[in-house]
Amino acid sequence: MYLLQPTVALAASSTESNAPLPALLLGGLVGMVAVGWWTHHRYVHPLRRLQRILARQEADGPATSLRTDGAEPVQEVAAIAERLLLRLRTRLHRAEQRNAELTAVLAAMRDAVLAVDQHGRIIQLNQAAMTMFGQAGTPGQSLEEVVRHPDLLRLIQRLARAATPASDDSPEEVQVHLAGHTRHLQVQGAPLRDADNRPLGALVVLADTTRMRQLERMRTEFAANVSHELKTPITAIKGSVETLLAGAMDEPQARPRFLEILKRHSDRLEALVSDTLSLSNIEQQATGHLDTLVGPVVEVLRQAVKQCELLAEDRHISLTVDCPESLQTSMDATLLEQAVVNLLQNAIAYSPPGATVTLSAYQDQHGCHLQVTDTGTGIADHHQDRLFERFYRVDPSRVRSDGGTGLGLAIVKHIAQSHGGTVTVRSAPGKGSTFTISLPPIESP
Repeated sequence: MYLLQPTVALAASSTESNAPLPALLLGGLVGMVAVGWWTHHRYVHPLRRLQRILARQEADGPATSLRTDGAEPVQEVAAIAERLLLRLRTRLHRAEQRNAELTAVLAAMRDAVLAVDQHGRIIQLNQAAMTMFGQAGTPGQSLEEVVRHPDLLRLIQRLARAATPASDDSPEEVQVHLAGHTRHLQVQGAPLRDADNRPLGALVVLADTTRMRQLERMRTEFAANVSHELKTPITAIKGSVETLLAGAMDEPQARPRFLEILKRHSDRLEALVSDTLSLSNIEQQATGHLDTLVGPVVEVLRQAVKQCELLAEDRHISLTVDCPESLQTSMDATLLEQAVVNLLQNAIAYSPPGATVTLSAYQDQHGCHLQVTDTGTGIADHHQDRLFERFYRVDPSRVRSDGGTGLGLAIVKHIAQSHGGTVTVRSAPGKGSTFTISLPPIESP
């Protein structure tokens, strides 16, 4: 009994001490869950939300506020991230705007522009460069794949490798064959450098000066031709005057002959000066705005016939007009009349006595067409391509004897071009010729 009592008491005491253990464990578990939930709500959840928003911004999604209701450290991180993101978006927007402006400037440039690095790879090129070389180029592409002209390629590569710009700023010139034609290019380059002034390559500008070269050649040839044409009448006039002063004017039989020479060559000199001035004035009008009015075409043809009636009567040539009274077009009536008169004079000069020269006009979907048709000697095919060049003559001796200047058809071409039109010829030897001035349709108001 003595021994059993302490054992029973000890067991009872142990049972009483172990009774609150599950409650303690449950309380501890609840506390841990509460701490975890609070930590997740205050830190983990705001950070994950911030992560998702940043992921959407990285994918170029719409701008969204990064503000969160988490703990103060998380809010500070979100505020910093929002400021950085705003700054980054601003810089990207400015960069995109500058890139768009640069692209627009390059696209608007008529000259070809190439940016190349020191290794001969393309950094950038504009549409004019693609058009010039007949193919597209992309950044990173080798220069040899786009520029397939050895001389030009070597020149661009040399400019790209140059660390400093050339002391002589004058552009270098090179000739290349593009689309079957010889082109004159002026090439000028400037070095490209990064922010640390290290060389990156070069910006190369290629200006097509082919048209300028052609105009220079035409101007030189025109001056030479005018000088040559003026030399003949001036020499004849000077010789006749010297002969008369030497005593021929006192000889009744010789005096009329030399006076006739003076008149003929002075008339030719006047015609040359008049046609040269007319051509110059027409070219100046073509470069500006030509004042045109809508008017009846038949009146232009009738006025041209009136100017050529005496010449036609002298050569026994009949002139007829075939044009609807209602036909109208937009024109400078004075210039167009001059063009028709020039064509009429040519037709009369090359038609045999008793022939008929017809002036006609019609309209189709392409515009208004004025035609001068003769049944004269005709023109061989190899002359027709050059017929409208200045001072070009099919039969030089005959035109000079008829008082022609060699500028009549060139004037017709420039008058047609000043109206936005063209002039063409259809002819065959022995079958006559038809010259057609084609003017564009009347523009709708």
